[in-house]
Amino acid sequence: MKKVLTLTFLCIIVVAALCSCGTIKGLHTCVGYEMVALEPTCGEDGEMFLVCETCLDVLDRYPIPATGEHTFGEKIYEEGEFENCDDRPYTQSCTTCGHTNTGKGGLEAHIFGTVETVAPTCSERGYDKKICTICGVTHKDNYTETIAHKLGEEYQCDETFHWLSCENCSYIRKEQHEMNRDGVCITCGNELEFTPGVIYELSEDGSYATVIYYNGIYGTVKILPEYKGVPVTHIGDGAFADKKNNIGTVVFPDSITHIGKQAFINCYELDLDTLPPNLEYIGDHAFARCGDLTISHIPDSVTYLGEGAFHYCYKIKSITIGDGLTHIGNGAFNSCNNLGTVICGKSVVSVGEMAFYDSGLSKIVLSDSTTTLGKNAFTFCNISKIHIGKSLCDFGNSDLDRSIFIKEITLNEENEYFTLQNGMLYSKDKTKIVLAPKANIGEELTIPEGVTVIGDRAFYGTYQLKTLNLPESLRIIGDSAFLACKKLETINFGSGVEEIGDYAFSGCSAITDLIFPENVKSYGTNVFSGTGFVNLVIPDYVTTLGESAFYSCNSLVSVTIGSGLKEIPKKCFDHCVYLQNVVISDGVEVVGNSAFDSCYSLFRVSFGNDVKVIEERAFINCNSIGSIVVGTGLEEIKTDAFNNCTAIRFIYYMGTAEQWESVIVGTGNTEVNYHFRVYEYSETKPEGEGRFWHYDELGNPVKW
Repeated sequence: MKKVLTLTFLCIIVVAALCSCGTIKGLHTCVGYEMVALEPTCGEDGEMFLVCETCLDVLDRYPIPATGEHTFGEKIYEEGEFENCDDRPYTQSCTTCGHTNTGKGGLEAHIFGTVETVAPTCSERGYDKKICTICGVTHKDNYTETIAHKLGEEYQCDETFHWLSCENCSYIRKEQHEMNRDGVCITCGNELEFTPGVIYELSEDGSYATVIYYNGIYGTVKILPEYKGVPVTHIGDGAFADKKNNIGTVVFPDSITHIGKQAFINCYELDLDTLPPNLEYIGDHAFARCGDLTISHIPDSVTYLGEGAFHYCYKIKSITIGDGLTHIGNGAFNSCNNLGTVICGKSVVSVGEMAFYDSGLSKIVLSDSTTTLGKNAFTFCNISKIHIGKSLCDFGNSDLDRSIFIKEITLNEENEYFTLQNGMLYSKDKTKIVLAPKANIGEELTIPEGVTVIGDRAFYGTYQLKTLNLPESLRIIGDSAFLACKKLETINFGSGVEEIGDYAFSGCSAITDLIFPENVKSYGTNVFSGTGFVNLVIPDYVTTLGESAFYSCNSLVSVTIGSGLKEIPKKCFDHCVYLQNVVISDGVEVVGNSAFDSCYSLFRVSFGNDVKVIEERAFINCNSIGSIVVGTGLEEIKTDAFNNCTAIRFIYYMGTAEQWESVIVGTGNTEVNYHFRVYEYSETKPEGEGRFWHYDELGNPVKW
C-alpha cells in the first residue's frame, strides 16, 4: 500500500513541473488574465487577449467593438455673408477616422467684436459683454462675484423703526429705535410723539386719562400729554410694575399729577432723576426697588408721599422734601442705603414709622413744622448732624438719638422745649440732658450740677467714654442712657439718684465693679446686662431689681445677693455662662422664673432660710450644679426649676428629714426628687445612722 501512495505522489510532481512551462502542450492549470492588444476607435474594432498568468501564453482572443464616438476637430464655417449667424453652415472632421460632420450656427458662428465690461453690483455678478459684428447677438462671460451693499447716510424712519437703503439695489437695513431719556432715537435722531405699547384709559367722567399698562418693547417710554383730547394726568396702580430690566427711562409730560400704588415697583433699571413738576400724589411703594433711581427733590406740588414709596432705591444720595408735603409716609425711604442728607420742607409735620430705617442717613434737617417722629424712623442710620426746628418737643421712639456718630446738633432758637449748651441739647430749663454729640465726648465726662434727669439714649454708644461723674442733683438716669458705652469703667454716682432706667448701662462691658447708689428705688429691665462684673455683691440696701438685670454678664464668676432684695427677678442672671457660685442671703423670699437659666458653669448654690419659693425654670440647664444648700423656709420648688441639672448629688438641708417631706417639688426636678441625696443639718456629728452635714472651718458644707 505504501508503494502505491509513493508512486502517485511522484507522478503529480512531474506533471505540475511540466505544466508550468508548457512542456505538455495545451495543458494549463493556472489562471489567465485579460490584456488589451489593440484599442478600438470610432470606426474600427479593437482586440483583447486572454493570457496565461504563469507562462504568458495567449489562451484566447476577443474583439473589442468600435466606439462609434468621433472626436471632432475645429468647426470650419463657410465664407460669405449671412443675415443670421445661426444659418451659417460648417463642417467638422473626426481627428481619428476622418469622418465628417456638418451643421449650422453655434457660438463659433458669430464674429464678436466690441467687448463691454459690466461691473458687479450688490445684487448681480459682473461680466464681459461681447457683440457679434454680423448679427448683433450678445454673449456674456468672465463673470465676477457680487460686491457689498452701499448704504446711504440718510435714515428713513417711522414710529417703530429706522433704516438705511442701498444705493445700488432695493435692500434696506432696518432696526428698532433705541430711545434716550428725551424720547429721541440715539441712532437716527427721530423723536417719537409717543411710545407704542402704552395703554391709556379715560376716566369715568372723561375729564382725564390714565396710563393703565405697558406692553411695549422700548427701554425709553415717552408718555403722551393728551389722549383722545383730554390730558393724561394719572399713572395707574401697577402700570409699569415688575418690568425689571425692561425700562430704562420714562419721559413724563407736565400734565402728570398722580403716580399710583406700585406703579413702577421692581423696575430695577429705571434711570429717573426728576419727577413731574406738577406731581401731587406718590402712591404706596410707587418706586420701591427701583435700584437705579436717582431723584433728589420731591416737588413742592406733592402733598402725599405713600408708604414705602422709595423703598430700597439705593442710588438716592440726598433728598429735599418739597414745601407741599405734610407727612413722610411709613418706610418711604427705608433701606435707601446710600442716602446721605435729608432736608424736610417747611410743611412737614410728621415723619412716619421706619421712614428712613436702615438708610445710611448722615444728616437730617427737620423743619419748623415737625412735631412727630414715628417709631424706628431713624433706626440703623449713621446720623452725624441734626437740625431741630422750633416745634419738636421729643424724639419719641424714632431712634434719631441712637446714632453713635452724632457730632453736631443745631437748633432753631425759637424752639420752646429745648436749648443748646456746650454742644449738648438740654430741656429749656436745663435740668434734663436730652442728647449729646457722642462722637465729640472724650474719656471723662462730668455732668454739671443742676441736671436732674439724663434722658433716654442721651449718651447711647458714646464709645470713648471711660469715667462718668454724676452730680448730686441727678435723680433719674433714663432708658438706655449709657447703653453700649463699651469703654466705660467707672461710674461715680451722686447721692441723689433714685431711678435707673431700662438698659441704662447695658453692654458697658468694661464695668467690672460698682458701688450701688443707696437711694435708688427702681432699677430697670436689663439695667446691667452684658456688663463686665466678676465678683458681684448686691448690698443689703438694694431692694428691687428689674427683670434680666444682669442677663448675659459673661465675666461674672460669683454672686452674693444681699438681704434687702425680697425677690430675685425673672431672668436676672439668665445666661451668665461662667457664673460658678451663688449665695442668697436671708431675707430673699423668691427666686424668680428663669433667674439662673442656662448658667452652665454654676456648681454650687446656697439659699437663705427665708427663700420660700423657687419658681419655674429658675435653674434650668444649670448642668454643672453639684450641691445646693436649702434653708428651712423653703415651701415649694416649682415645675422644671432644676430641669436638666443632672450633676446634683447633694442637697444640704437646714432642717430635718421630716421637714423636707413637706416641701412641694414639682415635675421636671428629677435629681431633687431622689431622697437619698438630701442631708440634714447637724452642728455635731450624730451617733446614729442617717445623712447629715455641717459647715467646715472655711464655711463649706460637708457631710458628717
